Amino acid sequence: MNAMRHRCGHRRLQVHKSADVSSYMPEGALGRCVIFVAMLGLAWTVRAEAQIAPNATALIQQANAGNTLAEYRLALDYDQGAQGLPKDPAKAAYWYQMAAAKGYAAAEYNLGVDYDKGLDALPKNPAKAVYWYQMAAAKGYAAAEYNLGGDYVMGLDALPKNPAKAVYWYQMAAAKGYVKAEFNLGVIYEMGLDALPKDPAKAVYWYQMAAAKGYARAEFNLGVDYDKGLDALSKNPAKAVYWYQMAAAKGLARAEYNLGIDYYYGEDGLSKDRAHAVALWKLAAAKNNQSAIAALQTLQHPQQQVATVTTPPPAPPPAPAAVTTSVADNQQTLQNLQRFWTLYFQASNAHVVDFGEPALVRPVGFGGTP
Repeated sequence: MNAMRHRCGHRRLQVHKSADVSSYMPEGALGRCVIFVAMLGLAWTVRAEAQIAPNATALIQQANAGNTLAEYRLALDYDQGAQGLPKDPAKAAYWYQMAAAKGYAAAEYNLGVDYDKGLDALPKNPAKAVYWYQMAAAKGYAAAEYNLGGDYVMGLDALPKNPAKAVYWYQMAAAKGYVKAEFNLGVIYEMGLDALPKDPAKAVYWYQMAAAKGYARAEFNLGVDYDKGLDALSKNPAKAVYWYQMAAAKGLARAEYNLGIDYYYGEDGLSKDRAHAVALWKLAAAKNNQSAIAALQTLQHPQQQVATVTTPPPAPPPAPAAVTTSVADNQQTLQNLQRFWTLYFQASNAHVVDFGEPALVRPVGFGGTP
């Protein structure tokens, strides 16, 4: 069972590309995300079933009249198929462009995402993606600042890797309370980034900032820090459990697994509760956490203990028959062999024949008589 005692302690820098799909707030739901160097994916929020709104026609009229906010909201509705309007990527892109042309930061940002990922009928265009991110970031739009930080970390969207600029844009976003930027700063200061040195105190600060907003990954990292005494924090089992519990309550698989370890072995101030440990591991395994899967498999198929049967050792092989040949007999055999080879060469023709071997003129008997 000790094979299960490994704890998860991964630090993952996250470069989220978040699309703003909210009509009112710039903090839209998570759209596109990259986890460290992992693949990019799309995950729009699911809205309630769209109802035909009495103001849809009015919204279109206002947008056609040049109302910037109406243009942006109409783009969102076509993007999501909301307010009784069908999904129409081409119209969404058109109205984003109209609002962006008037300097509306959220529209500029969403155009950046569209060009970044080739969405809303727009082709991928890294240069245009960066342009629109920069336009929105210049207005202090935190999600755009965050995406620029990710581009400089990874060397994406036609931008070279530049750790200093990455930290700059993350700090700009974090100063506005953008939680993913706070978390990434924590990872960067903990692990170091290229030429940027590690700074454990700053890592803890940014983890705490993100954790205070309920960001599960930051809560988990604080749990690991208190569990192992990392990042300038002293070991504190009670705080480790607290932060694991906070992250596990949000469904973070690694926190569920580590908390399961605590319950299984009765560690970090928790009493043994193996049923609770198994329940936590099942939750983590359902999210494809490999450590939890391995722990459950170990429980289902424990190492078989093979019973030790005491059996007598096998009997030694019989000793060979005693050699009774006398020393005199051995000497006689040697003399016979010597005589045989002497007669052999005397009986040869003493010259090399076809195959390079001496040929016998007449056979030689072992007894020594030619």
